[in-house]
Amino acid sequence: MRIWHLALPFVIMACPLAAHAQSAAQPKSEPATGTVPKADCRGTPETIRACGEAWFKDCLKDWDSATHMTKSDYAKTCRRVVDSRVKALTEQGRADDGGKRKSAVGRP
Repeated sequence: MRIWHLALPFVIMACPLAAHAQSAAQPKSEPATGTVPKADCRGTPETIRACGEAWFKDCLKDWDSATHMTKSDYAKTCRRVVDSRVKALTEQGRADDGGKRKSAVGRP
């Protein structure tokens, strides 16, 4: 009986380690249809706006009736987030282009 009391802590400590070591291989996830890869959304403002429409459609697909928002409120939030993202990427593109022009002008 004493051996069981001495061995029990080792058995308890070994169980989580064994469970952790048996992780299954994760399936490779394919990008959802209709999504635009991030690399394709760094071009012209028109390209960024097109990506924004794809992002908006993807966002609307994520709505669930169990959420705390109505579908209309969720759509408004999606639109606000997408518009902010499009604006930020557009401004970042302008800043990157402006920085390139400035550095090219300063060179002999």
